[in-house]
Amino acid sequence: MGTVILTAATIAIVIPASLWTGSLATIFTRYENIEIKNAYVVNSGGYYVVNIEYVNTGSSPTSIDSVLLNGVPYSSYTPHITLAKNLGTLPLICKTGASKSGKIIIPPSAADPSGNILTDGVTLVVTLHTTGGKDYSTLVVLGVVSVDSMTQKGSDDQGSKQMKIINGSITGPQYELGIYSVDWDWQTIPDEAMWVIAARVDWPKPRPDIKVILDWWSLHPPWEGPDGVNYIRTAADLNYLEAQLKSVNTNYYWGIIFIEEEHYRIHINFNDDVNTTWFGERMLGYPLYLAEVPSATRDQWLDEMFLRMVRGFYNYFHPMTNVGIGVPDSAITPTWRAIQYYYGNPAFAFIQENYDFILAYAYTLNLDDYKANSAIYYAQLDQYFPNQKKFWILTRIWSDWPPEKQAAWQEEAIALEIKSSLDRQMVVMEAIQGSPPFTPQWQLILKGRQLYESGAPYYEEYVEGENLLTGQIGRTYGWVNIELGEKKLSPHF
Repeated sequence: MGTVILTAATIAIVIPASLWTGSLATIFTRYENIEIKNAYVVNSGGYYVVNIEYVNTGSSPTSIDSVLLNGVPYSSYTPHITLAKNLGTLPLICKTGASKSGKIIIPPSAADPSGNILTDGVTLVVTLHTTGGKDYSTLVVLGVVSVDSMTQKGSDDQGSKQMKIINGSITGPQYELGIYSVDWDWQTIPDEAMWVIAARVDWPKPRPDIKVILDWWSLHPPWEGPDGVNYIRTAADLNYLEAQLKSVNTNYYWGIIFIEEEHYRIHINFNDDVNTTWFGERMLGYPLYLAEVPSATRDQWLDEMFLRMVRGFYNYFHPMTNVGIGVPDSAITPTWRAIQYYYGNPAFAFIQENYDFILAYAYTLNLDDYKANSAIYYAQLDQYFPNQKKFWILTRIWSDWPPEKQAAWQEEAIALEIKSSLDRQMVVMEAIQGSPPFTPQWQLILKGRQLYESGAPYYEEYVEGENLLTGQIGRTYGWVNIELGEKKLSPHF
């Protein structure tokens, strides 16, 4: 019989150093890592709404393809559990560094196939499973408190510790509310309002916990005079405004708005002989500026003067308080006159880089107006001001609107602005004209915040049902309870 000899051969693979330090090394060192930043539960009407915030801190993108609750796929529970926000459509791509948030809406008496009911006191392990085969989990206690996040391997010291106990109940992030354009003698401020934008420098706040921003309307009303614009024309104008602003007790205010919220580049109409300073910045009429920059056009001169104004104001006040400016929809929405008209690009770049907060408003008329204008405006705010605190003046009918604009306004539009603002952690402000008591709109703001926190069904399209904010029944939008027997559309949370 023949003999078979088996031999083992070692094959050496040599990887050039240049290849290893290049693309091959990158392949071997890529990894995913979903870090759960925060998780908390809000109770509303018997529903548990689990809110979760997370980010992929790894070096490679991944996708979340399933959500498990106590090891059971969420879709296996009855009554049906709903996923919303970023988790609403799976698989969900998680790019590196991109922050995401999701809601898990658990109806009363939801139970898994073994009969285990999700109820008060039950510890719920929420697990995000990725296409890479990894699980990332966090714990919350239904109806009681949330606890620190966990990774696959165990406890994580970077877990969420942002819960607050208020009157014995657990809440998540506090969505802030406020009152805009408060007159000097108003002492009736709703308990829920933690912010006030005061129209007068001497407004006495009725509660020590209120944060006040000065928007000194009477100092230099922006839209006055025979041509409708209250221009800054003379050195005396500049000197007067500067002296008055320097008299402000900045210790009293959380922040101060540049001159007044509606002062822009268009208000500069200096006489030719202006030669003075503004908070340390040299201000010149156009002929005198040409001595500095002989080739400057009038537009370039206006750009430079407004840059000096916003920069000088900031440099003076910022060591003492927060500095902000008004940014209405017409200032940054492309269909309007936009940035160059209101600020000039140099001043706008300085505001983006340095200012602490902005005051925003769009006065949405209805759903169509929201889609055509306000939604774009919110996206522009996200793009231009990712780091500033934002205050949103909620939509309302103004007495000087033309009749056709007043007729087009729909009360449901309030919901669109409340949700879009709270999504971005903006402070929602009620705009008041006249004196207290406050309008019924304040109650709508409070109700809107409650609906938002509860994860109530929300639609940015017309549906048939009961509007949960206004009580209207019929064709509506916003937070809506779909009527039985009607075609139910997928809600957007």
